[in-house]
Amino acid sequence: MKLAVFIATAMLAAGSLTAQELTASISGAVLDSSGAVIPDAAVAMLNAATRVLAWQGRTNGSGLYSAPALPVGRYDISVEAKGFKKSQISGI
Repeated sequence: MKLAVFIATAMLAAGSLTAQELTASISGAVLDSSGAVIPDAAVAMLNAATRVLAWQGRTNGSGLYSAPALPVGRYDISVEAKGFKKSQISGI
């Protein structure tokens, strides 16, 4: 079975005024091909330019994830869950 990854929001936020650091957050939901949520799926965000792992976590009981305070840039997202093929989205 295949996983579908939906990016719900991608937001930019300015840090403190003294640092003037821009960060972004990416959040979304992991669903199967029938639209059912996938809880406890492993989600990883890899910076597309540097190839550095920027965030990893798991979906909650509602299949949702949120990666806060990421450096602004493009990300490749991979999702894995037991019983499903690994899913990847590039260039978010």
